[in-house]
Amino acid sequence: MSLQGQGLAKILVVISNVDLRMATTQFFSKRNWAETQNVLGFDLARTVLKDERFDMIVTDGGGGSDTIQGFVKSVRSSRRNASTFVLYMLNKGTIFNDEQLQQDKLFRTWEGLLTDKQDEEFHREIETSRARAVLAAQGDGDLG
Repeated sequence: MSLQGQGLAKILVVISNVDLRMATTQFFSKRNWAETQNVLGFDLARTVLKDERFDMIVTDGGGGSDTIQGFVKSVRSSRRNASTFVLYMLNKGTIFNDEQLQQDKLFRTWEGLLTDKQDEEFHREIETSRARAVLAAQGDGDLG
């Protein structure tokens, strides 16, 4: 399965830190395989997620201690975005230890800024999420 046959990958950037949000949006805007939408805040993101399907969500958790867990739970409970790859951006030196989220096969943490070396890794992650969405659709007949 290849991204090229399925159109551009839709990426939602939900990052509260302005500098990180702009750097992340700029990183993905330079990819010829990605279409990026930038929103501020989980409340707005949840509204967007009700209407659209994304291949990848990039977030910094919004600053709350349990915000990322609740956000990922709401993404996974959505029929439309249950198979979406979620990349959680951490501040340098931050230790993230959440066993439940670390067991999620489509959840990754990333420390620091993104670089061009991650391009292929993100392609693979998005292809995996798309394959899971296809399998889910075959299982219940509807992506939602």
